[in-house]
Order: sequence, then C-alpha cells, then structure tokens
Amino acid sequence: MVRRRLARLALPVVVGFLPAALLGLAVVRFTLNHFFFRAPFLLDAGFLSKLTYHDGLVLPVPRIACDYASVFYDIYVSPMTSMFSALSYLAPVGRCEWFAVVEGAVYAPIGLAVYLIASRLEPESALRRLPITFAAAVAFSFSGPVLWMVGYPHLEAAMPVLACVAVGAVISGRTRAAWVCLVLAASVRQDGGIHVALALAPLWFLGWRGVAMTPTRRLVRSMIGVAIGLSVTGMICQRLFFHAVPRLTQAYLGSPPYSHLSLSVLADRARFFCENNQLIYYPFVATCVVAAVRRDWRYLLGWISLVPWFAFSFAAVEEVKVRFGAYNVGPFLYGPFWLYAYGAGLAPPGRRLRAGWLEAIFALVCASSTYGAYRGFPSWIQRVATDMTHYRVNGRASVHAFVDALQRNQSRFTRLRVDDAVAALAIEFLPADAWLHTGATDSDAVAFHLASEEGRAIEATLTANRLDTCTLVLDTHLVLCTHDGPPAGMFDAIATATVPSSFVLAVYPWKDRDTIAPVRRGVAFRRAGSLRGGLGVLPAGDYEWTIEVAADEPVQATGPELVGIDVVQGDALLASGTAAANARAFSVRLHVAGDRPLEYELRSRADSPVTITAAQLRLVDR
Repeated sequence: MVRRRLARLALPVVVGFLPAALLGLAVVRFTLNHFFFRAPFLLDAGFLSKLTYHDGLVLPVPRIACDYASVFYDIYVSPMTSMFSALSYLAPVGRCEWFAVVEGAVYAPIGLAVYLIASRLEPESALRRLPITFAAAVAFSFSGPVLWMVGYPHLEAAMPVLACVAVGAVISGRTRAAWVCLVLAASVRQDGGIHVALALAPLWFLGWRGVAMTPTRRLVRSMIGVAIGLSVTGMICQRLFFHAVPRLTQAYLGSPPYSHLSLSVLADRARFFCENNQLIYYPFVATCVVAAVRRDWRYLLGWISLVPWFAFSFAAVEEVKVRFGAYNVGPFLYGPFWLYAYGAGLAPPGRRLRAGWLEAIFALVCASSTYGAYRGFPSWIQRVATDMTHYRVNGRASVHAFVDALQRNQSRFTRLRVDDAVAALAIEFLPADAWLHTGATDSDAVAFHLASEEGRAIEATLTANRLDTCTLVLDTHLVLCTHDGPPAGMFDAIATATVPSSFVLAVYPWKDRDTIAPVRRGVAFRRAGSLRGGLGVLPAGDYEWTIEVAADEPVQATGPELVGIDVVQGDALLASGTAAANARAFSVRLHVAGDRPLEYELRSRADSPVTITAAQLRLVDR
C-alpha cells in the first residue's frame, strides 16, 4: 500500500512534470539562442513571433515577411495564434522572449504523453520501474522528430504534440483532457484536426475489429468525426470570411495537380529519403522487429496510419515537405508512441511485454530515431542539441539596443536594406521594400548578421553601393554598413568596432582572436597572420582597391613587406599588392570579368600590432 502511494506521488512528478519541464526549458533556451546568438536564419521565426506578440486577434501580417496576404487567417485559420497574441499583452517581456516562452509551451506537453500511459501500467511495479519509465519519457521527449522540429521554430509542432497527448489521454481514460487536446490541435491551423484523426485511427481500427479497450468505439468514432469536422469547418470559414491563399496547391498539389512528378523525380526523392531520413525509418524498422518477435502486426498500426501523410508529403511540390523538413516530420511521433500505447494495455495478454521490458524497448526505439537524425544530419543535430543545453546569449541587451537604434534612426537613411536575420529581429517597423537582394544599387545602409546565409549578396551589395564603413556591435554579430559611418549618436550607448566592409565578413569565422580581431578602429593583426575572404560577384570592369594601414611604432616586420594582399577570381590571380614597413596605404588594380566571385588573402608580416583602418574598392575608367 505504501509503495503504491509513493508511486502515485512520484510518477506525476518524475515521469510527467520533469520531462515536460526539461523539454520546455530546453526549447526556450534554443529559441533565445536562435534570436540572440545565432543568425536567426528562419524568417518564419520572426514572422510568427510578431503574430504572437501584441498583434490583436485578426493577426495582420508584417509586409516584409509576407506580401501575399493581409492577415494570417488568409493563410491559416489559427485561433491558437490569436490566443497567444492576446496573452502577450499580459507578458512583461519583449517579442522574441515571448516567442521563446510560446515555443516552450508548444513542446512541453509531449513530456506528459508517456506519463498518461505509464500511470495505468502495472501500478504494483510502478515504483520499481520508475528510472526506466523516466528514461522512456525523456527518450520520447527528445526523440529525433522533436529535435528536428525544434530546429525550425514554428507553432505547427503543436499539432503532432497534442495529437500524441490526445491518444494517451483517450487510452488512459482521461476523456476531458483528450477533448481539450483535440480542440487545441485543431486550433493551430485548419488541418490540425486531421492530424488528430490520423493519430486516433488505430484505435478506431481496433474498435472495428472488436478489441476490448478502455475507450469505447463510440467515443473514438465521435472524436475522429469531430476532429475532421473542425478541420472542414476551418477550411469553410477561411473561404467564406477571408481571402484564402491556396497553400494546399502551392505546397502539395501543384498546378495542374501532380504535374511536377515523374519516375526520375520519384527515384531522386526515394534516394534522398534513404540517405537522409533515418530518423523516420530507423524506429520503423525497430518497431517491425518488436512486432515480429511478439507475432502481432498491430504494433505497427501507428505507422500504418501514417501512410497517407507519407504519400501526401512525398508527392508534394515544396522541397521542405518532400524531405520531411521542419515540422513536417512531427507526425512520425505517432509510430513509436503507438508501440508503447498498444503494448501497455491494448495488445492481447499473450502478445504483451512485461512493463519494464516494454518501457526499455520503447526508449530504445525513440533513441533509434534520435540516432537516425544524427546519422542523417550530424552537424545540424549537434547544433540543435548544443543550443538546447547551453545558454549563450550574453549579448541580448546589445541586440535589443541595436534594433532600437535602427528604429530610432530609420528616417535618417534613404534606403535601409536588411538580411533575414535582422528582418526577424526588427520585423515590427521594417517596410516591405527593405529586403536585401543582389544587385540593389540604391542603398545607403545595410544591416545584417555576420553569419547570414546571404553572404554573397551582402558582399556584392556593399561594394556596389560603396558602403565602405561597417559598425560591428560587440557582444553580437550584428553589423550596420554605411558610406562614412553611422549617423551621429546612433550607437553612443553601445560598444562597437569599426571595420572596413571588405573585411567584415571575413573576420566573423576567425577563431584565433589572439591573432586577428575587430577593434574600435578596424581589423587588428596582433601578430603576423592572414585573413581570407570574398568580395562577391562584381560587375565587369576595372577596379582600384585602396587599403589604409596603421601600425604601432617601432614596426617589427619580417622582411620589407608590412601588409600584402592577393586577389583571385577562380584560379586566376587578378592582382597582388604590398605595403612597405613605413607605408600607411597601398592600392591594387584589378580587371574583373564579372561572372565569378572574387576572393582575397590579406596578410600581415609584422610581429607588432597592425590595424587595417579603411578600404575602398572603386570602379575606375580605363
């Protein structure tokens, strides 16, 4: 009796609350790192953070992120997004921080799913099994699909998360909780109810086959009917009351439907799936082994219910759907979870596993999906795991100060251009035409993140617009490049470094800060070393590149050369120039073909500090 009472007290905390809290906090940490440490590569994160923060109930969309709809309901019918927006008015935090909380709330319920089943599984051994049950809950909470979805901050992850919890609630007899999860999943967007119906389909099949189970056939049929009905209602409401964007056609069907498919396309997709989607088929194979050992194919019903989703996504137009990227991989949580749910109380007694063995095998199946995710994309999963476990946003105040400075001084620029990262951070006030694109020649300022994925476009834009001076905000990787420096007083309250635009992107990945580092007045070589970078693809013509140098006296150089530079295009050396030990500037001339990017190597031969204070690349007449 005492052991059962202890189990009733310990199980909700250790198997329910603790995994949910660990996952929720890890997702909050990842999202904060995404905004404030990494370059927030996903503009969707900025887009959704704006929708969930002080955006009313109708959710007007920021134009820089979405120019094809006026409100979010034109794209997705999402009462949940409206709910988070309404709650944000009570939150004493900023937009990005609030979205981190929202993301944590979206994922945390998955930590409860195992508890719902475990609380009804062999109560007499529950206390003895507690470490194994906890391991199973953690393995499921941090399984491959979860880690993959966390890496792409979206609210849609709530659909598979809530669908799993709904299944666990139905099987464990928590009918009210199941209905709540169903309604919440359907509120994420108009197809959320269909996800719940897919997850519940195996229960409907067992009921149809007359298998005795806790949820009645009527309850399961009612829930599936309501789930589908909510999705259909959402689609009808969007057609009647909003200007519906044809996302189904754009993302999945194509126009004409499936005209994009061919045997070669399907073969390429199958090849990619086999080479990269181990997080899906590793746990499937593991479940097949369990089904074969127990001689019960119904352990696979969770996977069988996913066949429509797999086929629908595999035949889609958008590459991210085909590759089961972002939240598209979420429904594959149903397969492993069904293994546990079915083995815990739905399988015939002779086909079940003992509770401890079942939970251990379930944990291993979940771990196989995590290992599969690592096998497919090792660097990405390592990065996600690192950002979930390490809080690395010491410069968060500086990021906010940079964005505030941009907003205050926006009118002082004729045309400010930004990359995805800055757009995500400053999405509230940026106009639709602030988008950074290659070839723009009307810009007098460009703001970007040093780790931006638009590096080549940034290099070319800085050169084409003669934005020679870049102000780097220390403790961040955010940069504002202008003609002659930022407006007076713009960054007075922020620690900054001034770096020539030609070298600002090259400085970012440099690891040996004891050799080369950005300083207040330029790029400092603290001792002899070299720096490699690029200038992007420049228009064809003749250019002169003038570089200014400052050196501490007395200069201690190895040989007559103080600083030198080589410029190459492909395999061709275009130009080479040097500054002698007593020189403070030098120039190189180069003829550019205009079809390939330029790269350079800047080197210092001095053992004493040398700083590159300015650089100007100009198109000249012959």
